[in-house]
Formats: sequence, C-alpha cells, structure tokens
Amino acid sequence: MTIGTTEPSLPEPPSPEPTHANQHKSPITLIDPIKLASSAQIFKALDSPTRLQIIHLLAQRDHFVYELVETLGSSQPLISQHLRILRKANIVEHHRSGRLITYRLRCPAALDIIELAATTCYSDRHHDQAPPAPILEDTQIP
Repeated sequence: MTIGTTEPSLPEPPSPEPTHANQHKSPITLIDPIKLASSAQIFKALDSPTRLQIIHLLAQRDHFVYELVETLGSSQPLISQHLRILRKANIVEHHRSGRLITYRLRCPAALDIIELAATTCYSDRHHDQAPPAPILEDTQIP
C-alpha cells in the first residue's frame, strides 16, 4: 500500500427483502407491566378444569360453597382453594350470610376467554382430534 491511496470500499450488501416482521417499521411497544401481571394472574386462575367448571356454574346463578362441592363431587377444602384463586384474580366474589358463603361471577368476560380458547386456539388446528390430556392432576393446585 502506498501513502495517499485508499483501499477500495466494499460494495453495500443488498437490502433484505421485506418480511412480515419488518414490513411495517413501527416502534415496538410492550404491554404495561401492571396489565401484564393482571393478565398472567387471570390465565393462572383459568388453568384448571375445576375452576372452569366453577365459572360455568356461577355464570348460571350464584351458588353456596356446599352446592359447588355437591355438584362437582370434590372436597370442600379443594373447592374453597379453587374459589380463593378465582377471587384473587377478581373473577368471582363472595358474600357471607351467617355461616353460609355465596359466590357469584364478578367477571362474566371470563366465559368469553374460555370460549375463545376452546373454539379458536385449539379447534382451528386440531378439529378432528380429541382435546389434549391435562398436564397436571386437578388436585395439584399451584
């Protein structure tokens, strides 16, 4: 190399073809952390066939705990634990009258979430197959 000369520059690489991911260069936004935590708590609460049944029953009418126990054929402590999880996620609420506790569905949109998951997320891909088996036993509450 001699003094005063420059090396030839390399040609610019061709720009990549637009893909679905980079076609629209808008700023990336994230879900608000509070909304994200709330959504995660709701999905955790819906992660049990027994809790889904409870929501379905409460959508029909308010129930006493003993009615849910009888209808679902589970123990009172187990049903109470499921109800506690649903209450914590603001899906159900309760009212005490003496020794009896009545539960009601506080968030009817939970039914829409369940229906959407059952009809869209699963059936679009596997309409001719049986639903997947549960990963955990329902009695193993997180």
